Amino acid sequence: MITLRAKKYLTNSQLLLLLGIFLFAIYPLWLTATQRADSHDTSQAAIRVGLTKPIETTLPIDYPWPSTRTISAAVHRGLHSTDGDGRPLLVESIPTLDNGGVRYEGTRVTITYHLRNGLRWSDGRAVTSSDVKFTFNFMERVANTAGSQHSAVERIDTPDDRTVVVTTRPGRPLVDLDRLLSGVVLPEHVLRGMTKEDLDTSIFPLRPVGLGPYVVTEWRYVGETSEYDRSGVKAVSPNDLWPAIQVITLEANPFFAGRRPASERIIVSVIPDERRLIEEFISGTIDIVSDDSLLVSLEEIDRIQIDGLVATAPGFKWERLDFNLQHPALGDSRVRKAIAHAINRERLVNEALGAFGSVMSSWLPSSHWAHTPVLQEYTYDPGYASRLLSEAGYVSDKDGFASRNGQHLMLTLYVATGNDVRWRVANLIRDDLRNIGISVTVRPIAAEALLGPRGLLASHTFDLALFSWEMDTIESDAINLWHSASIPSISNNWHGDNFSGWTHPANDSLLEKSAAAHTLTERFTIYHRQQELFASSLPVLPLFEYQRVALVSSRIEGFSLLAGQMSCMWNVEEWRRVGNES
Repeated sequence: MITLRAKKYLTNSQLLLLLGIFLFAIYPLWLTATQRADSHDTSQAAIRVGLTKPIETTLPIDYPWPSTRTISAAVHRGLHSTDGDGRPLLVESIPTLDNGGVRYEGTRVTITYHLRNGLRWSDGRAVTSSDVKFTFNFMERVANTAGSQHSAVERIDTPDDRTVVVTTRPGRPLVDLDRLLSGVVLPEHVLRGMTKEDLDTSIFPLRPVGLGPYVVTEWRYVGETSEYDRSGVKAVSPNDLWPAIQVITLEANPFFAGRRPASERIIVSVIPDERRLIEEFISGTIDIVSDDSLLVSLEEIDRIQIDGLVATAPGFKWERLDFNLQHPALGDSRVRKAIAHAINRERLVNEALGAFGSVMSSWLPSSHWAHTPVLQEYTYDPGYASRLLSEAGYVSDKDGFASRNGQHLMLTLYVATGNDVRWRVANLIRDDLRNIGISVTVRPIAAEALLGPRGLLASHTFDLALFSWEMDTIESDAINLWHSASIPSISNNWHGDNFSGWTHPANDSLLEKSAAAHTLTERFTIYHRQQELFASSLPVLPLFEYQRVALVSSRIEGFSLLAGQMSCMWNVEEWRRVGNES
């Protein structure tokens, strides 16, 4: 019996030993085969998107930051949203005069939308016309800019669950309408009764119920755990996400009105160091770098200029030099024009942006439908610039400074921080103006301190200011930028973006007429004349426009960067991974 037990024990040991040797021998083969299979089955692999700017919300409310627009396009859709083939997603057709959806009734306009049948929110609830009306009223309550946006609309009617009828106020037919209704529709059953304070403290802006192709399933960020501890939203330590400070996971929305997304999962990482983000792209950790994240190191793209990796498109973003017209010298248009002729804008573009920028010929970007080239006369001509200063009463003293009544022409140029390109441009401007005797001190300033509600621009406590601007709808931008009623002041609660303080009755009249124009042809004619007045007065010197630039891995198909300011994720549902993983 003892012998039998010993024999049985030895036999089991040998079997275990042989099994271990066998598994050890085949494990590398199994692992290789598994990895090979995984590398060929890439359809379910997540697509990884990188940005540099933090994302605070998915909601495109007020004037959203580019990073907000990026993620908003993945989780929200509006009445004017279309798929990659141009077909409306939420409505049967986009209303136009030709199809009868837009009708003029005296000085009023009615716009009728018919929702597609069977629309559902990402939580499965049915979408109705009441959601559209609710969105309008909700935005009016919570959006800081709702006053100007909503002023065009007199009422919204919902005669049935699938019909929305918008009626404009007399003489205000189309101003801001597209912006109000095209960006997002919000769920009444989730947000009913919420105030702005409720919204700001709710989880909805981070994990919304929406109509986009994706839903947010997880939102991780570097911060104190006590700030958030809710389902799907989690504060973590820096080491958990490094080099990112935010990681947001998006998964396909099963109720999306368009074609089912080609990729089941999108992972968005916010990596604030642009150079590090580019390194992550080169290494393959990031598949796509959003176009709004490439502002500092455009010159570095040359070293990764591989076929299919760099996507470009004309943009609506431009760099501007603002004059404070309340300044004793800058209130004289001859001085402003002298500065324009003294600055070599071609050199600014070549040294700062290269092929990724171009000199502005109007305040409207060249790809805009209303663009009229009116600034060609402002060529680089230091000699003519000096003559203009002489006409304005300035003479060159023994030290070469432009002086009038014994006072040197000395200006301070405030520069919005956060962009190496802009800082380089500011110093080139300083050198160019010194060549005609104008002394310029360059001072960096945080964007909020410059552009905020009580910042230097709104309070008119600056000489010169250098910062970027991005177009939205032309009517809202034109009126807010150039109408005299949009000069920020305590009387209008600091509303408006006419920072230079430009006042021109003919310009005001043209802008008001454009808001009431019925056709695109009428509006183009009006804006052509408005741009001519702008060039003649020159309250602001448009310097150059930025090219949109994104980085896209050769492993990704379906990515398309459009002209203008539309989010690079406008057709995210068509993105797909192809080929083998490296």
